[in-house]
Amino acid sequence: MARPTKYIEVKLCNSCRLNVNYKKFRLIKPLTKGPNKGKLVGWTDINGGTRCSRCKNCEKNKANNKYRLNPIPQLIFAFKKRAKTQKVPFDLTVEDIRDLLKNAGNICPVLGVKMTISELGSGDTNYSPSFDRIYPKKGYVKGNIVIVSNKANRIKTDATVDEIRKVADFYEKLLKNK
Repeated sequence: MARPTKYIEVKLCNSCRLNVNYKKFRLIKPLTKGPNKGKLVGWTDINGGTRCSRCKNCEKNKANNKYRLNPIPQLIFAFKKRAKTQKVPFDLTVEDIRDLLKNAGNICPVLGVKMTISELGSGDTNYSPSFDRIYPKKGYVKGNIVIVSNKANRIKTDATVDEIRKVADFYEKLLKNK
């Protein structure tokens, strides 16, 4: 006879060691690899859902700290995913990204402002470093990537140099006439 499942509403987080409501823990899916493939590894909440043993806040902090220590794996993952979605080439290596980061310095070459990685949850990412494709259609390839501030990258988006110049000229004229 199987042991009855104990349903839990408040759980001790294995990371921060605080008692937290079950809703603050992420629902998990069955394992996809290894000897426990198909099994759910976690604890059961009051609704019968299987949850992670670390609260969402601790998971987010761990991921953020890992990114700050070495952002390259996350950058490569994101670039590959974007390249696939946009159907553009990708051939950057870890060394290419490491060289770009090392040579970029901390001043945005477009706006001349200091670039810093924003604090988690601050929402102020204007001056965080951002990778920009010089020619968007060429994709994420060596020689086609430059590091600028997130704000400069958003201003450019997919516009050409001529289009950006036209926008600047228009607003310059508009401001002079006021």
